[in-house]
Amino acid sequence: MCNNEELYIEWDKSRYLVLSSALFLIPSLYAYLNHIYFLSSVLLGVSVISMNYWRKASNSLRRKIDIFTANASFIIFVYNGFYYFIPSTVSIRMCICGLFVMYFFYLSNVLYKNKNKNWYKYHILFHIGILHNQIFVIYNIVQYNNNKLSNK
Repeated sequence: MCNNEELYIEWDKSRYLVLSSALFLIPSLYAYLNHIYFLSSVLLGVSVISMNYWRKASNSLRRKIDIFTANASFIIFVYNGFYYFIPSTVSIRMCICGLFVMYFFYLSNVLYKNKNKNWYKYHILFHIGILHNQIFVIYNIVQYNNNKLSNK
């Protein structure tokens, strides 16, 4: 394997990252069932691209595409999270979870750079935190749309 294709993680560990990336299909389906097709498509794409990257994680074009789509979807969901913000316990949970998401992402990067073999576990927790917030952003959009319809 050439130097720029160096593996970042072995399959016995990366399979869990593939699985945690597949979890993004849950909010994709939730958005689809609620007729939020754009977010459903974004999550479907992110999930497939992320699973494809983690199946053989290396410094390759797949990594660049994964980083680009992950960042784009993050921006899309943060925007929607603020735009459809509804003061509630759900929003408080989203904010608290957002802090954990940032911490897990930071910690997985620090551990990876320090060659700690458990870094991927924190990246999985990052994925799970993102999953939580994706579901509740979609939930807030559904609630917002329902309130808008009921006020007409």
